[in-house]
Amino acid sequence: MSTTKILEKVKDLFFELPPEVREEFEVEIRKSSIFSIRFICWIALFLYPLFGFLDCILFPGQYRTLISIRCIVVPFIFLILLLTYTANAIKIADILGFALFQCLALGITTMTVLTGGESSPYYAGLSMVMLAQLVALSWGFRKTALNVVVIWLTYLALIFIFDRNYHEYQWPIFIANNFFLLGTMLIVSIWSILGLNLHKKSFLHSKMVEQEKEKSDQLLGNILPEPVIAELKINHKYSPQIYESATVLFTDFVGFTKIAEKMKPEDVVLELDRAFEFFDLICDKYHLEKIKTIGDSFMCVAGVPVPNRVHAIQAALMGIEIRSFNRMLNQIRSAVGEEVWNIRIGIHTGPLAAGVIGRTRFRYDIWGDTVNVASLMESSGDTGKINISGATYNAIKPYFMIQYRGIVSTKKRGELEMYFVDCIKPEYADDELGRTPNKRLLEIIG
Repeated sequence: MSTTKILEKVKDLFFELPPEVREEFEVEIRKSSIFSIRFICWIALFLYPLFGFLDCILFPGQYRTLISIRCIVVPFIFLILLLTYTANAIKIADILGFALFQCLALGITTMTVLTGGESSPYYAGLSMVMLAQLVALSWGFRKTALNVVVIWLTYLALIFIFDRNYHEYQWPIFIANNFFLLGTMLIVSIWSILGLNLHKKSFLHSKMVEQEKEKSDQLLGNILPEPVIAELKINHKYSPQIYESATVLFTDFVGFTKIAEKMKPEDVVLELDRAFEFFDLICDKYHLEKIKTIGDSFMCVAGVPVPNRVHAIQAALMGIEIRSFNRMLNQIRSAVGEEVWNIRIGIHTGPLAAGVIGRTRFRYDIWGDTVNVASLMESSGDTGKINISGATYNAIKPYFMIQYRGIVSTKKRGELEMYFVDCIKPEYADDELGRTPNKRLLEIIG
């Protein structure tokens, strides 16, 4: 292996998270530490008293002293456990972890000194505490090494201070035992680097997956309504729905083909995108569902997929705002010498069906005679007007100034009753021209 590859491997051991997710990772690690500390506390509260039976069997002459030590350690462990349930537990997770394992180690060290020092069977408990710390806490090298070194130094200090017979030790056994402890410390410290590195990479991977999922959900949300997405995620299909009443709105730019012939293709797309982007915003504002665009035509529906009783009002408000927006753009176009884009808007209210069609490029769509009549309202309307059917008129007449157009003859449906929506009635308008709904009307439509 080349030196470059070795350096890359070493550098990979000290992998650093991007700054934007580093703080979130630290919080996650502390949360995980709190859970692990609680678990270790409960285990310790169970095992520490249980090992009192071992004191009685192995050291019948000293069991009272040993049990007394256990009785001193257990309340401290219980206190640490209680602190993990406090509001600030996550902030002091490292302190609690350090205190827990030092407390456990100090108790074991004290019992080791009292029961033979290096020859005591309790000596192995120190390795157990160090390894338990490695499993429980996702600490980095510095914290892990500091904790195990303090445990080891405390052990040595108590041995040499309180065990007066250390001069009679079999020094090879003493050295061997400490080699085992040093080996455990080395393993724990080095593995803490690897373990933390794995945690970081796993966290970063999960964040990337989460971000990709959010992107895919956002893209899916641009195609399908949220209730439809929710059902697709659960059932992997969407059952067609029948709506007793909904309102469909169509728009179309008059003479678009001739206008487009005089413009560059990119300018045509730019103008359409500007208009339809605004239409999308108005759909969201008044809770309509965009269905599709066909060339220069825009189609949306109110009252679908979530039914409501004010869908016709929502559609009418959208029509008024679209008309106002188009008039404003035409004023700008006229001022700069460009050709104006006149618009027709048609609205009809009635029953329809809705569902998802297709497998690869699926889309949400609506069907029924209501859709056909709404399209006819648009094509039979006048430039710059909002043409509505009798059904829509009956649903919105308390709130809008409406002009009766009369009976209009159509090729496909014969004679139909039609109306023009002029503006919002003064009592429901927030401006003199009746283009913006006031708080009263907005509360009505929710």
